[in-house]
Amino acid sequence: MSTIRVTRLDHYPVDNPVSWAIGFTVETSNGRSFYKDTTVSYQEAGNDNLAIDLAYAKLQKIINEITARYEQQGSRLGSEYVNRDNPPVATVTITETPIEETTEEGEAEGTLHNQTEEETTEEVVTEETTEEEATE
Repeated sequence: MSTIRVTRLDHYPVDNPVSWAIGFTVETSNGRSFYKDTTVSYQEAGNDNLAIDLAYAKLQKIINEITARYEQQGSRLGSEYVNRDNPPVATVTITETPIEETTEEGEAEGTLHNQTEEETTEEVVTEETTEEEATE
């Protein structure tokens, strides 16, 4: 099911307004989106609520057609591509950081003289191999 939002509601044209400019942004169920707009004269609609209803009535057929076409395209369009022939290589780097000890007075003692524990952290780094490295 698609979501339709009113994303434009202006007086048109700016210099000498004679109508409403109403725009809709439609997001389809597979994440694709598009924008359509139209104008509705002040004579047709005296307020913004009526203008929105009339604008949607004008655009409903084209919105439905585009929505149906976009929903048939599937969800892969616009998705991230991972090259399966040359996937990124994950490497692990281990870093050891000394932890400071404190005395009874709360002062930190030298980290190099009184080490009893070490904190270990791991970072996962992803590197992509180039085509030259993959062929070697």
